Amino acid sequence: KVADYPHPDRRLTVEEDIINATAEIWSLIENQVNLAPKFVRLGFHDCVGGCNGCVDMNNADNAGLDIPIDALAPVVDTYESESGLSRADIWALAYITGTNFANPDSDTFFTFNEYGRVNCAENDPTGGPEVELPLADIDTQDVLDFFADAFQFDEQETCAILGAHTIGQVHQENSGFVGNRGWSNNKERLDNNYYAQIVGEGDTEEDQFEAPDWDQEEIINGNGIPDRFIWDREGGGGGGFGGGSGSGSNSRDGGVSSIFRHGGGFLRRPLSFSFDCLFDSSNSNDDDDIIMLNADIALVRTFGSNLQDDGQVNCDFRGRDACPAASTLSQMAVYRNDNDLWLTDFKAASEKMLVQGCDSCVSL
Repeated sequence: KVADYPHPDRRLTVEEDIINATAEIWSLIENQVNLAPKFVRLGFHDCVGGCNGCVDMNNADNAGLDIPIDALAPVVDTYESESGLSRADIWALAYITGTNFANPDSDTFFTFNEYGRVNCAENDPTGGPEVELPLADIDTQDVLDFFADAFQFDEQETCAILGAHTIGQVHQENSGFVGNRGWSNNKERLDNNYYAQIVGEGDTEEDQFEAPDWDQEEIINGNGIPDRFIWDREGGGGGGFGGGSGSGSNSRDGGVSSIFRHGGGFLRRPLSFSFDCLFDSSNSNDDDDIIMLNADIALVRTFGSNLQDDGQVNCDFRGRDACPAASTLSQMAVYRNDNDLWLTDFKAASEKMLVQGCDSCVSL
């Protein structure tokens, strides 16, 4: 654990530690680019239930988190101290660094503003308390309820944080979902293209409803992983970048994945909708397809009784049998049309998430 408030003489050293630890984390990512999404994912999982530097590796939803935990262990060993940074602080710093790595316009847009997070009572990075993540097959209100309970997010903040899926992809062997290309036209770049895939261009609800069409597809799995339903279509379409920057390609190489990840292993309960960056392309249904899950489509359509227990939705994305517009469609349209606003709101939501449970945090 760290002290509630560090000695004043330690203040400058803490700031120097943050600078040096950031440089080391950045170097880790440059040497192994798929660590960026893993650090982002680790930060999210750690902060559900309070950011405490511990996750429960017995929970299938946390499968694969041992990789970023082990990668960060030398940084933790170097910079963790009773009067300075905790392991939970360093994991939050890794989230910030991974997100900046994916941002094509600025390496420093996302900032580390507080330290003083307290590690869990067990002080075991892989033996933390069990927390529940939201299921993949849920409707609009369920998504809003989860983020309200977990992070005190309102509707706008929930829509903002889920835009992180613009840099995601999914792993069939972990989750039963297939999506090598991910949710957007460039899964390596942090921008608002995610919104452009599911929201039409325009100011009226009718215009916003007319996004590129999506079809549900059943994924047949084995090895104890349940069959799944995803929404997919060929890449292209959409747009994004409206009202802001970000239209250039990311100059850094490597795949950057989402905060969220599906659980892995032989699952005995429904999977959460937090995603991981690992994927075996030999399992792909079509490498050109981009995908959405029910939890994504639920931000622009509401399913009601059309959502079945197995994840199949008995209404369409568009057309005569289309699902009704979700209450969040208008907010999703705001982000579809303004990349700068989305980045600003995503930053604010991330900062709020990263101090969950931190009663002793000290502002920098």
